[in-house]
Amino acid sequence: MIKNTTKWVLPIITALLTLFLVISSFMPHRKTLIVVTRETTATKKQIWKQWADVPNRKNWDTSMEYATIDGPFQTGSTGEVKLSGQPLSKYEIIYCKELEAYTDRFSLPLFAKMDFIHMIKPSDKGNEVTFKVELRGPFIFVYAGMIEKTLKAELPLAVDKLISLAEAD
Repeated sequence: MIKNTTKWVLPIITALLTLFLVISSFMPHRKTLIVVTRETTATKKQIWKQWADVPNRKNWDTSMEYATIDGPFQTGSTGEVKLSGQPLSKYEIIYCKELEAYTDRFSLPLFAKMDFIHMIKPSDKGNEVTFKVELRGPFIFVYAGMIEKTLKAELPLAVDKLISLAEAD
């Protein structure tokens, strides 16, 4: 009985996987989920201080239980983030130019990557702070809707809180 089942189950699974891969090859492999930009009177140093103080990010990102970093706040450093109701996630800082921008990358299942891009640029009011979240990989359609909904609800509030703390510093 098991031999007969194996004869038709394996080809069906292979066909479904192949179909899934073919369909995903026609889907976009990169999607911007959200961009939040705020003007602030805070200096670049005040903003950067909030970003680089990884263990205290929970002060401005209320969805975060804790965050760690293994080493200095620079390209190549890694750490962990624990969000409320979600499993522990590991990240790597893949780009860091002090007082200007940094990107941390989270790896997701199915070869997906989620990049949080943070930028500071001069503006008429003082500075402009931008958070941009991009999803990359062949199966991003699996995650995009669910992640996008959460980010749209939580990220603007976190950026506003970050700005408030930086301006008060």
